[in-house]
Order: sequence, then C-alpha cells, then structure tokens
Amino acid sequence: MKKKRLYKSFKHTFAYWFVLILFASVRRLSRKTALRFGKTLGRSAFHLFSKERKKVQKHLSIAFPDFSPRRIGRLARQVFVHLGKNAVDMMRMGSSTKEELDRIVSSEGLKHLDRAQKEGKGVLLLSGHIGNWELLGVYLTMKGYPISAVGKSLNNPKLDRLLVSHRERFGLRNIARGKATREILRALHRGKCVALLIDQDTNVEGAFVDFFGRPAFTPTGPVSLSLKFGAPIVPIAIHREQDDTYHLIVRPQIELTRTGDEAEDKRINTAHCSKILEDFIREHPAQWVWMHRRWKTKAMSNEQ
Repeated sequence: MKKKRLYKSFKHTFAYWFVLILFASVRRLSRKTALRFGKTLGRSAFHLFSKERKKVQKHLSIAFPDFSPRRIGRLARQVFVHLGKNAVDMMRMGSSTKEELDRIVSSEGLKHLDRAQKEGKGVLLLSGHIGNWELLGVYLTMKGYPISAVGKSLNNPKLDRLLVSHRERFGLRNIARGKATREILRALHRGKCVALLIDQDTNVEGAFVDFFGRPAFTPTGPVSLSLKFGAPIVPIAIHREQDDTYHLIVRPQIELTRTGDEAEDKRINTAHCSKILEDFIREHPAQWVWMHRRWKTKAMSNEQ
C-alpha cells in the first residue's frame, strides 16, 4: 500500500512538472509556431493512442451512420488535430493579451447574454466540450462578464491547482463540481454568469434524453436551477475557424416548458438543451470530444 502511494505521488509530481515545463515552453513560441506544434501533437496522438482513436471512430459512426468509413476516419483525425491546437492555445492564454484575444476571437449574439443579465437573477450559460471551451470563459471574462465555471476536479491535485490558477488568472471563478450547488447559488444571487457543461455522462443528477438518436444520461442541473430560481438559461459555444481564429456564438435565452410535473419538466427541458448542444456539434463535428463514452450509462452491457 505504501509503495502504491509513493508511486502515485511520484506519477502526479512527474506529470505536474512535465505539464508545467510544456506550458512554459509553448508560451515562448509564436502562436503560428505553437499551432504547428499542436497540430503535430494531435496527429501523433491519433496514431499512438489506438484505444482512443477507436472510440472516436466508433462514436462518430453512431452519431453519423450515413458517413462512409473513409469520411469517419478523416473526421476522427481532425478531432485529434483540433484538440492538439486547442491545447496549445489554452497553454498560451497565460501570456495572451486582451488585444490578441480580440484579434483571434469574434462573437455574435452577445445581446442575448446582455438581455438575460438585465433580469437580475444571474445567468446559466449552457455549453459543452465544443471547440476551445477553456477559451470561451476567458474571453467573456476579459470582455467584462462576471463568469464562474463549474468543472470536475482532476485526479491529480497538483495539476488541478495548476489548471484552476490558470483559469482564475483572468478573473474567471472556478467552481469544483462536488461543491457546486452552494457556490452556484451564491454566484447567481450576485448576478454572475455560471457556465455549465452538460454534454457528458457524469455522476450527477440527470435524465435520459436523446443525443444523436440515442438515449444519453444528461445532467439536469441547469434546468433544475432555472425552474426553481428563475435564472435564465443562455446557450453558448465557441468553434475554431479554418484560419485558426475562433467564433463565439450566443443563442437566445431558452423558454422553459412547465407542465406542473417536476420530473417531466426537467426531462423535457433537458432534452431541449441537449438538442441545442447537438446542433452546435453538428455544425462543427470535428470539434467535440468524441472519445468520451457519451452513452455508457444507458448501454452498460455494450463497450462504448
């Protein structure tokens, strides 16, 4: 047992210093050079990590049954490349200026967020692991929006502290998922925007709703909070353009359905939220994390 603890501690420490050195090295590069490095990382990962590659190809085939095997393979490779580029852009955020972010990020629909903020109940930002989701919160924060983001803590506490400090350097408030409810309510009471990503199968309160034609266990947190406290839900996502700039899109506030049946209201409205995220993903299918086992809870007997 002691040996296992020592090995785990060594592994966490090694990973921490490796990532720390990688962060520092990438920040010294120009963005153009860093993106080339990220592209190489992504392509290498596609070939080296066969288990993840197979999961991506399998899940893409489930979501897009009409796509040919060749198209699925090409799309899977693009998934890894986008993740590699997103990783280096995320690492470089520590040295990015507001002027640089303004050059590489454009936006549309911020008026929907402004309108929701004026209600004075805080705002629930509905999003997913689409495009460079880490950049989304940072960009909005630098634009003057008070953002808190709910996320799962990493298993490696050293790396978790590094990631959290990296986010909060820009004024973004990180909320660990296990402590989320109280912190979320406090943020909403103060009129802040709280970003929640509901596109993964996680151990939280949820419901089975459609996702690319299959029932998927989906967090109901945003809908529950909105139904109970009146905070508006505003869908938002960011994607990479062909010239390696980003485009952030804010959709109009979601109008909730209220039937008087609490469980059914959660399911119906969560299904609507899931469909909005699915539409975001369909617009840029290579920019979602297809290695995630999105349908695992529903299909426990099938290896996703």
